[in-house]
Amino acid sequence: MSNRFASEVFPQRRSNGASFQLQEEASPFQKVQSEAQRKFLKVRSSSPFQKMRFVQQGGKGSVGLKIQPISSTATANSTFVGNSLSTANNLGNISGRSELTWNGSVGGSVTDQYFKINLSRSLRFRMTLGGLNANADLSVLRSNGDTITRSIRSDRRDERIEGNLRAGTYFVRVSAGAASTNYTLRLKGNGFAADAGDTTLSALDAGNLSRLQRSYVGRVDGKDRADVYQFSLSEAGKISLGLKNLSSDADIQLLNSSGAEISRSGNDGRANETIDQQLNAGSYFVKVTPFDTNRAEYTLSMAGGNPGAAGFSPSGNSPSPSSSPLPVPFPPPGGTSTGNPPGTAGNAPGTSLSTATSQSASFSRSDQLSATNKEDFYRVSLSQSGIFTANLTSLTGDADVRLIQDRNNNGAIDPGEVVGWQWEWGTNNESVRRFLSAGNYFVQVMGYGNQSLNYTVNTSFTPSGSDNRKFSMQVNFADGLESLNSGVRNAITEAARFWENVITHSSFNGGHNLQIQVQGVNSPQQWLAAATNREGATDANGKWMPTTGIVRINTSYSSSYNSDPSYLKTLVIHELGHVLGIGTLWEKNGRSLIDRATNTYKADSYAGRAFGEISGILSPKAVPVEPGSFGHWDEGKFGDELLTPFAEGAGVKMPLSQITLASLRDIGWNVNYGAADTFSVSQSVMPPDGFLPNATPVSGCACSMCANVRSAAGLDEIGTGSLAAAIAS
Repeated sequence: MSNRFASEVFPQRRSNGASFQLQEEASPFQKVQSEAQRKFLKVRSSSPFQKMRFVQQGGKGSVGLKIQPISSTATANSTFVGNSLSTANNLGNISGRSELTWNGSVGGSVTDQYFKINLSRSLRFRMTLGGLNANADLSVLRSNGDTITRSIRSDRRDERIEGNLRAGTYFVRVSAGAASTNYTLRLKGNGFAADAGDTTLSALDAGNLSRLQRSYVGRVDGKDRADVYQFSLSEAGKISLGLKNLSSDADIQLLNSSGAEISRSGNDGRANETIDQQLNAGSYFVKVTPFDTNRAEYTLSMAGGNPGAAGFSPSGNSPSPSSSPLPVPFPPPGGTSTGNPPGTAGNAPGTSLSTATSQSASFSRSDQLSATNKEDFYRVSLSQSGIFTANLTSLTGDADVRLIQDRNNNGAIDPGEVVGWQWEWGTNNESVRRFLSAGNYFVQVMGYGNQSLNYTVNTSFTPSGSDNRKFSMQVNFADGLESLNSGVRNAITEAARFWENVITHSSFNGGHNLQIQVQGVNSPQQWLAAATNREGATDANGKWMPTTGIVRINTSYSSSYNSDPSYLKTLVIHELGHVLGIGTLWEKNGRSLIDRATNTYKADSYAGRAFGEISGILSPKAVPVEPGSFGHWDEGKFGDELLTPFAEGAGVKMPLSQITLASLRDIGWNVNYGAADTFSVSQSVMPPDGFLPNATPVSGCACSMCANVRSAAGLDEIGTGSLAAAIAS
């Protein structure tokens, strides 16, 4: 399946799957809501944009890469994997979406094997070591050989490491003792890809190609006239190159280490290009160029092996190509369509955006998904605005339906282009609803794991100039904000627009306009913003939902806000999350989502299922929350996620996870999970800069009951002079 917690990342399944455990070294409203439920952002130091705490008072390129052995039986040996950092096998630049499979053996006389990887940009990764017949361990090292993290499970159990790496050079070490063992090393990565350079000096490093095959997805055009890849061979052997899935005429060249041409393929039109060449050990380049100024999307396959080695013809055993061009750099899951079940009319659905089957705005389709066809795509064109719904029923396995808008028309699902997605689990029916403007959209049905399943998708469209169930946030600026410039005010409004995109439609029978009052408070105390919900009403599902809320901005930091409005926007997004109910409604108005005895959010919930899945156990799991205040996710587990107690400094990404959006679903909101950011709950392999241990005291406040925040919280304004009294109210 496509992992729900980072769109388009790490296919996995939710049930009947092996469980993994990360092993690593110790790391570094019918009544007014109590003001005690207000959420605050406090500063750790005198600088407003250092690591900060959200305090609760009271009660988250251009090329694709796939690396595999040249055949299913190909096994790397010690001549291809060094036993030291200096002799490590270079796997090249794996920035972007990448997938590596390496078969090898270790132990006995060779107790350690090393692989070298390079990153031009940060990468989220998942690495596993399996197929063991004796104990082996897995480690990730810095360029100087220091261990960052490792997995050291006992016996023959699989090893697993998951986390985030910044740009740089790293090493992967596979270790074993006296007992030798075969192993399969797998790595999946996700991030922004590095562009293949247009000269040999800026070529993308494809690493050692001996006995490996790689697949890249890219494009060239009149402005980007060449993509150049550099590779090496550690032994003499045959190199096979293939250029396929061409959207326009493009050619391929094989160059030596000096950039001189060895061979070329220049067929006319969109015909495939191939080069087969016997080469000595050494360094080489592959150059892809367009024939004219038209954009040419392509899939480049490269395979290298010893003379006579089977299984690396570019037209035979290279990895399945992807139709996804830039900037999604890894082929989306799925293969050839299985066609229609008996009695279903029409052509088989497409397996990508570019091959999607055109349908009317209202259509019904029954079809199948399988291990070789994990997703189907349907294209819908709307000539006017209106309300679009897609329902997924008759499921015999777990599948989701998503609504996609390819805004940049690049044939790929980029961040922000999933406009409708609200998953369920198991064989429960799925549904999305969205008010859409005129344009082209795609309905995607995607399954999970290697299961085969049947489904029926039904869509409907009602032309309309407006949404009769629109959710909106109306920002009303009150007194005390005179020192904030127009850019800051716009940033606050944009924070509200962010949540309007996340929440697809009202849970009431009609519209839902959440009124937000924004006030300025010039306070010398070290807090930046505070927020809570106030009044509310019962929706169509019988749940109390907020209709008014308040956000207070500490204007003593006006100069900092005025110089960096985007940072305040992120902070206000956090605060508006509390207005919506994150932390403020977990235990209010009939909701009982918190277990105070264990400092957790209950497992039997949308958020619990989200947390279990992203944790790799593939079953519901209680979510750790901030002890004592129960208003945020636990900082020690969730790190830089936006709804944790501590905020990062300016310029550091604070991702909004699907766990947070799933909690909003528990509260009663209709959400678009496609708005979530890439996020992993595993401890960062390289922690964020400026991270302070969870036990570090917050500057200016020894605990959440600190009376110093009483006036800042506005407690005097609601008629109580005691924070404890406010909490009890």
